Amino acid sequence: MDKGLPFRNIGLALCCCLMIFVLPFETGLGDEQISPGEAKIRFLGHCGFAVQTENHLLIFDYVEKRLEGKYEEPETRSLSTGYINSAEIEDRKVSVFVTHSHTDHYDPVIFDWEDIIPDIKYFFGWQATEEPQYNYLIGPKAEWEDEEMRIYTVNSHHSGVPEVAYLVLVDGLAIYHNGDCKADYKEDMPYLKSKTDHLDIAFVHPVWEEKWDYYWITLELINQMQPQAVFPMHVRVGDEEKYFKPFKSVYQPKMKSGEVVLTRNKKGAAYLYKDGEIILE
Repeated sequence: MDKGLPFRNIGLALCCCLMIFVLPFETGLGDEQISPGEAKIRFLGHCGFAVQTENHLLIFDYVEKRLEGKYEEPETRSLSTGYINSAEIEDRKVSVFVTHSHTDHYDPVIFDWEDIIPDIKYFFGWQATEEPQYNYLIGPKAEWEDEEMRIYTVNSHHSGVPEVAYLVLVDGLAIYHNGDCKADYKEDMPYLKSKTDHLDIAFVHPVWEEKWDYYWITLELINQMQPQAVFPMHVRVGDEEKYFKPFKSVYQPKMKSGEVVLTRNKKGAAYLYKDGEIILE
């Protein structure tokens, strides 16, 4: 009899047990401890991002229908593949942000989540529904706060609809999502700067040419607030080379610190923000 066999069987059993606990973490944001001032970021396609802070999961401009056929369909829809599976995040404090009503930023699928997630809040930059349980930050310069989070908006009216950009202060972080907002950067950026002494993460339009308003909005955001991580978004699949590399070449030299982070339209791509730096996972 091979006396080592029982030990090998025990070892195999332990490995299987470890796999049971480890594999589910790889399908989501992970259960590693996130400290104040840190965040786990996932790209959800187009302008969609999930940001897990110490105590909150923030979801910005998530859409599915408009993106069908644009990205390769994964075997399993989860955060790790760039999709929201409400059962995966049902135990989290979830805040859903929608900047405006265009279908590449707003998808009614988000309302399905409240049937599964008990602690979920919705924030809209316009009067999206008449339901009183949702938060409509119509503005101009709307504000919302509770004991854990503060939210500020700036406004514009673009392509026929009202829209906002969000500044969210939560768990020691300052997070900005521009959506399609064409802010009055000369007035609005100093206003946002008055609400926070730093900016950690910014999701911005991918425009890098001076002839467009978005160029000046992003430039003023960088000059005024010096974000530590800038993510260009709103890039169509197939246009990556047209936007990502030029964007970084233009804006990275203008940043005193921090980094331009390129998702390259890889849904589910994960980034850890820690000590003011981005780590690609």
